[in-house]
Amino acid sequence: MAKLKGQGFKQLFIEHGEKLVCVLVGLFVLFALATSNWATYDKSPDEFTAAIDNGKRLIQTAVWPEEQRQEVSSKPDVHTLVIEGSSSPLEVAPYDFAGLWNDLPYQQAAPAMDSDLLSPYAPVVRAAYLFASVAITEETEDEETTGLEGETEETAGEDEPEDSEFGRKNTGTGSPGSSGDFDASSFDPSEGFAEDEDEDEDMGFDFEDSEGSESMMASNVEGRGLRYVAVRMLVPVRKQLEKLMKAQNLRTREEAAQYLNYVDFILERQTAVDGPDPWAGKWEPVDIEVAVEVLNSATAFEPDVVETRYINDVFTQPLVMRLVGNWGATASHPELKLLSEKRREEERLFNEKAMQDDEARKSSLQGGAKRSGFSGVQHDISSIRGGAFGGSGGMEEGYGDSGEMESMFDEIESSMTESYGSSYSGGPGMQQRAGQMSAEVLLFRYFDFDVEPGVGYRYRAKLVVENPNFDRPLEEVYEESVAQGELRTTPPSEPTKPVWVPHDTRSFLSFVKANRSSKALTATMDVFSWYADAGMPVRARLEVVPGQLIGGQVKTEVIRPDKQTFEMEDIQLTGSDLMIDIAGSTMILQGEHVDLNFKRASGARSRGQVSIGTADQVLIADEYGDLRVESSTSAVAEHRKEATRYKNLAESFDDLRVSDEEPEDDLESYGDEMSSEDMMDAYGGRSSSSTRKKSRGSSRRGSGRSRSSGRSSGSADPC
Repeated sequence: MAKLKGQGFKQLFIEHGEKLVCVLVGLFVLFALATSNWATYDKSPDEFTAAIDNGKRLIQTAVWPEEQRQEVSSKPDVHTLVIEGSSSPLEVAPYDFAGLWNDLPYQQAAPAMDSDLLSPYAPVVRAAYLFASVAITEETEDEETTGLEGETEETAGEDEPEDSEFGRKNTGTGSPGSSGDFDASSFDPSEGFAEDEDEDEDMGFDFEDSEGSESMMASNVEGRGLRYVAVRMLVPVRKQLEKLMKAQNLRTREEAAQYLNYVDFILERQTAVDGPDPWAGKWEPVDIEVAVEVLNSATAFEPDVVETRYINDVFTQPLVMRLVGNWGATASHPELKLLSEKRREEERLFNEKAMQDDEARKSSLQGGAKRSGFSGVQHDISSIRGGAFGGSGGMEEGYGDSGEMESMFDEIESSMTESYGSSYSGGPGMQQRAGQMSAEVLLFRYFDFDVEPGVGYRYRAKLVVENPNFDRPLEEVYEESVAQGELRTTPPSEPTKPVWVPHDTRSFLSFVKANRSSKALTATMDVFSWYADAGMPVRARLEVVPGQLIGGQVKTEVIRPDKQTFEMEDIQLTGSDLMIDIAGSTMILQGEHVDLNFKRASGARSRGQVSIGTADQVLIADEYGDLRVESSTSAVAEHRKEATRYKNLAESFDDLRVSDEEPEDDLESYGDEMSSEDMMDAYGGRSSSSTRKKSRGSSRRGSGRSRSSGRSSGSADPC
C-alpha cells in the first residue's frame, strides 16, 4: 500500500490495465466451462451420408409434369443465341440520345500537337516479269484504260489456278474495285526469275502445268512485256490512329480516322555500285510516272488478291490486266492472306455494287490536300465501302448503319450461290459487316518497271499525310509550328534487302563438236530466254565459236498469246556472255586401250576416236569481264529442269501451232551428236514444281559488284 500511495489511479491503469483485462477474461472462461451442460451425440456420420444419397435418388427419379417439361424445352439454347447475336449487326438506334449534346462554352481539351508519324515496315521485294494487256490505239474508251469513268460488264469469274509461271487461264478483269471478265490464254511471269527462301535453285522459269481453254483475244489488244521489281510494305494504320488520338485529344479511332489522310508517297531507290560497299550510292526518287504510264495503257485492271480493307488508293498500285498468268504472292505481302477464287469474286461483286449504289462517293476526294500517287487511276474503294481507316476517312455516314448495306450483302450472297451452287455457303466476306471491317495495316505496293537486267537495287518508302492542324487558330494548337505546313512526311522505311534483276537469257552447254575440215571446235548451247516482244520464254539451239556472243539471230518457235500463234520465227536473242575458249572431251584412238572398252565420243573430231570420259568445257566471260568455266555436266540438274518446264509450256499451248504435225524434238536433232546418256541428262526427268535459282553473284555483292552473275537468275526476298 505504501507503494500505491504515491501513484494516481490513471497511472496505475496505464501500467497494469492489461493485467486486469487478462484476469477478467480468464475468469469468464472458467465460469463458462463450469456452467456448461455437456452430452454425447447419438447419431453417426453414416446417417448423414445416407440422407444425402437418398435425396439424390429422389431428384433423379422425379417425373416432371408435361406442362413444365414443355415450358423448359421450348426455351432457346443460350449458346445458339450467343452465336446468332455476335454475327448480326447491333441496332444502336434504340440507345441513341433523344437530343444533341450542348458543347461547353470553354475549351475542354488540351491544345493539339503534331502526331508521331509511323513509317512503312516489313519491306519485301521480288524481281519478275509481266506480260500486260495494253490497247493498240489511243481511241480506247476511258473505262477500258483507267476504269474511272465506267464499269465493265459483270460476269461470273472462271476458276483461277494457283500462281503459275507460264500457265493458261481465263480471268476476270476490270477497273480497280470493279472487274469484268476478259478471256485470254495465260502464263505467270510474276513468279519468274525470282528467289524465295523456300524454293530450290534454278534459272527461275516456272513452268507449272495449268488448266487452260481456248480463248479469243480482243482485236484492239496486244501484249507488252515488262521487267519489274515488286516492292511491298505494310503501313501500320491502326497504330498511327492511336498516336493521332493522343495528339488531337480524341476518344476513339473512328474520330481520329477523319484526321488521317494519306495524299502521296515517295519511293527512293539505291543502285548497286562497284567498290567495297555496293550500297554507297545516293538514294534517288523513283519516277512514278513510269508506272502510271503502264497503268494508263492497260486495257483493264484485275481483281486484287487481298481484301479491299487493306488497299489504299494512293499507295497500293492496282493490278494491270495480264494476258498470261495470275497475280499471286508477288502482289501481296507475307503477312496478308491471299484471297481464294471465291473470295476474290465476292470482293469484286461487292465493289461493283458499292460503286453502282453510291455514285456520290466519287466526290470523297474533294477538299483538303490534293491527293497524288495512284489516286488518279483508281477508285478510293476502301472509302466507298467504309472498310478501312485512312484514305478519305472511314465509313461514310448513313451507309453502313442502314439497311442498304445489309441488302447489298444479301444480293451478293444470292449471286454467289447462283454461280457456285450448293458448294457456296457464304464466305468470310458475307459475314463481315461495316463495323467489323477496319484494318490493322494497309498494303503499300509498287511495281518498278524502270529496271535493267543484271543490276541490283534497294528501296525505301516515305508516306505523305495531310496536316490535320493546318491553319488552325493558335489558341487550339500547342505551338505555332503545329499549324504551319499543309503536309507532313513520315520518316523513311527500313531499306529492302537487295534485289537483283535477272538476265533474260540462261544458257547451258550441250556438247562440243569439231568441224570436219578445219577441226575448229564449236560449242552447242541450249539457250532459254525471256523474249520481251512475245512476253514468253523461248528456247533455241545456238552454235557458238570462240569470240562470239552467246546470242544473235536464231530461228525458233515463239508463243504469242496476244496473237494466238505458236510458230517458227526469226528472232534476235540478246546475249551478254562472250565465248572465250572451247575444250572438248579428251580423245584417244579407238585401238588404244581396247581393254578399257571406251565408247565412241558424242563429239568425236575424227573417225576412230573415243572419249576417256572427261566433260566438254567452255570458258565464258560475262559483261563485266569475269570468267567462268562451264561444262556439259556442271549444270545437268538445272538443264533438265528448264528443258522439262519448257516442254510442259509448249504442250499447254500446242493448240496454237499452225500445223498438226509434231515439231521436231530437240532430242532427235541432237541425237547424232549426243549419247543416250547425255540426252537423258539434258532433257529427261520428271516435271518439277516451281523453283528459283539464287544468284551466283551473291558473293560478289559484298565486293561491290553492281550486278548478278551471268549464271544467276536474280534474287529477291521471300514473299
